[in-house]
Amino acid sequence: MPKELPSQRMARSFGLKDLSATVVCASPGLAITLAELEVSPRRGGESVSMRPDDAFLLIHFTDRLENLRCEEGNDVWQVDRTGQNESCLLDLREPFSLSWSSPLRALALYIPRQVLFDVGALSLERHTFRSGRRMDDPILHSIMECLKESLVDRLTRDRERYVRHVLLATCARLVQLGAVEEANLPVASHAMAAEQWRDAASVMRDHMEKGVSIRELADTRGLVYAEFVRAFKRSFGVSPRDWLTARRLERALELMGNRSLPLTEIASRVGFSDSSQFSRLFIRFMGCPPGAWRRESFGT
Repeated sequence: MPKELPSQRMARSFGLKDLSATVVCASPGLAITLAELEVSPRRGGESVSMRPDDAFLLIHFTDRLENLRCEEGNDVWQVDRTGQNESCLLDLREPFSLSWSSPLRALALYIPRQVLFDVGALSLERHTFRSGRRMDDPILHSIMECLKESLVDRLTRDRERYVRHVLLATCARLVQLGAVEEANLPVASHAMAAEQWRDAASVMRDHMEKGVSIRELADTRGLVYAEFVRAFKRSFGVSPRDWLTARRLERALELMGNRSLPLTEIASRVGFSDSSQFSRLFIRFMGCPPGAWRRESFGT
């Protein structure tokens, strides 16, 4: 059974047949899905929970909404009327429901948890995000207006780069708004020191096209392979192999804007063994084949 895309999850949750969405690679090679929600029954509507996922759903209301009620886990809040500047952040690891009594018009961002931690340079061991909260912030509203304008035209290479940076600015603003809490957990003894993981990441990034041996990387730092993998995952939230794959895909997405480059050459340039491996991992990380993503993004 094919994996359900974030846009399909959002459409099903809000009772829509389909949903036009823009998928943009974020850091480190993970995808943020951006879509416009428009649910127009006169009496309003109600959403159902999505399948649990390690991601957040940011909903930014582009029009006023009457009698909004949000239930997320054990938390419940409601408001008689939202403003156009308001947003709410939902943690998709928890069941949630929204109900409202007027047409819903909003921007929805499906943001993998790892993206927020990467942008904020946060530790998965030490921080958590507060969700289910209302945010009325003029700066976030301005960023959302930029994103809304970007949905009008097909993504060109330059526009895709612009949208990616605006999406990352959105994540950075969420961190600034205090959506982050200290988890007050003890630091694991096998987490890597900051200079260690920066050095390891730098080596992997600089040599990704030629191939990087994770085992050799561990040996040169005096660590047993299994210890290195555990320490890396504690520090980054993902395994070294997945981190390296994400960086390769990030570079591949940039190269795909060059219409003269075939996918086989792109796969080779970023360090994949063959186009089959490239396609398989692209689908795993991005949710669709590389050729389909390229056609949708650049019309080729």
